[in-house]
Amino acid sequence: MEEIKNITYEEVLEMIKDFPVKPRRNNIIISVDVVTVTDELNLERDTFGEVQYVLATGPFNKDIEPGQRVLLDIERMTESHRNDANELVTSVKITPVDVDGRMFAMITDAVVLAIDERVYEDE
Repeated sequence: MEEIKNITYEEVLEMIKDFPVKPRRNNIIISVDVVTVTDELNLERDTFGEVQYVLATGPFNKDIEPGQRVLLDIERMTESHRNDANELVTSVKITPVDVDGRMFAMITDAVVLAIDERVYEDE
């Protein structure tokens, strides 16, 4: 399995200069960074993080800009379905966007709860 590598703030600043995909309307292209979660049933697993970087925005987005971090409503983005073993599986619903071999996600601004202006160690 390929190692998942989160995007850094420096990489975001470089990418947004000439990001080749321009979303329409109120869509946003974000990173797909993951966080490690620990719980009783699965001691270590990666999960889609609630804080993501914005790489590109559609023309109807007036308060969200490329380079910002946003806080997402993950609960609103999830969907549940049954797999082949008839177990209930919950996953995050995104539209994947491949740019030069790196995966990003297209979402609507309706799932953005806030702009995250906290200072993180990677900045």
